[in-house]
Amino acid sequence: MSPQRLSWGFGADDRWHFSEERASIRQSVDSNEITTITRMRVPGGDITQRVEVIPWGGQSVTKLEFYNETPIPVAISIMLLNFGPVEVNFPNHKEDAKPIIASSKAPRMIINGSGYQDITHQIMNAEIEVPTTSTSSINKSNSDNALIFPLPHSTKLEIIVNNENLDNLPDIERLPSFTDVSNGWLKHFESGMEIQTDDNRLASVLNTARRHLLIGSDQEITSRFWDVDSDKPVLPLAALALMAWGFTDSAKKLIFKYMENSPTNLFKNSVSKETLYSLCLWQKYLEFCSQEEKLEDIIPWLNETVHQLLASLPSKRRLKKRDITLEIVSLRAAIEILTFVQQKSLASELQSRLVDIEEVIERKDNPYPFGKYTDSYQIAIATLGEYLQIQENSLTLDHILSKP
Repeated sequence: MSPQRLSWGFGADDRWHFSEERASIRQSVDSNEITTITRMRVPGGDITQRVEVIPWGGQSVTKLEFYNETPIPVAISIMLLNFGPVEVNFPNHKEDAKPIIASSKAPRMIINGSGYQDITHQIMNAEIEVPTTSTSSINKSNSDNALIFPLPHSTKLEIIVNNENLDNLPDIERLPSFTDVSNGWLKHFESGMEIQTDDNRLASVLNTARRHLLIGSDQEITSRFWDVDSDKPVLPLAALALMAWGFTDSAKKLIFKYMENSPTNLFKNSVSKETLYSLCLWQKYLEFCSQEEKLEDIIPWLNETVHQLLASLPSKRRLKKRDITLEIVSLRAAIEILTFVQQKSLASELQSRLVDIEEVIERKDNPYPFGKYTDSYQIAIATLGEYLQIQENSLTLDHILSKP
């Protein structure tokens, strides 16, 4: 079954311009440094599209705004592809009694087709006319539909998209404006590292990156947000980046979810890579959190994981035959975490076991598992620390910024 999607196009003086067919579309970040803006060139100027995902009722909706910057009126087509039969009843447009989208204007025409090529062909050959009733139904099954709206000069069309299968959509007027959304994000950024640069493009890129990370920290581990085609440990790297930016609370939330969702092995002779990564992330978190912070919530998990890790280690006779680099790094992380949470007896037991292992394998230089991804950051921090003559074993950007 083909995925449902929304596409759009503009009818200008010369012809119809469809977003999926225009290589000249430009996308950037709006002047508020937050909102994504897309520009399509048509005779007379630009048509712009802004988009935001906005929290509502514990879930979210997507808000689109189309604005006509040209001196002439245009028409806009909103194509609902693979949605099937649609009921148009301004301001809500529904499928199976559930709203698909809501619009700030009533559509002037409804077009039905089968497939993208067919429906765009019908749009290009249609004559715009006013629907005879405020409610219209398209009863053909497996159909694609297009809603055609007028868009005069210097006016906008707002669309709300139901992206979470909600039973109802909010009134458009009740949703925050794009300015309200950007102000909220900029306020959120104040809790992290401050950025000062004369390059507006760089500031926009950095703010976009920070926003992407903060959005991710609120997503469930099973969310499509994390469905990235990469062989890199994406989620642990996101947590490390949040800490580097100074968003320690968001990083903690993400590490906790990653820890809770780490797979458990049925066999005692193995601990999952994700569990070992979680230990390393909590160790890194200690560099950024307050020394007074309590981590009681992770102590039961920590004790269980440590005992599983000890049970999974090979005997002395087999230590050299198996690569246990990640296990050793995780043991060191566990020792530091146990010491922090005042579990000193278990930390001492682990330290003795670690010394025995290192004597057998005759190697103490076990690399940090995320080192190859974070070396550039660590090198920059070390260079700054050396330049400022800061003598600290575990140097972070927070330490550097706090120095007079």
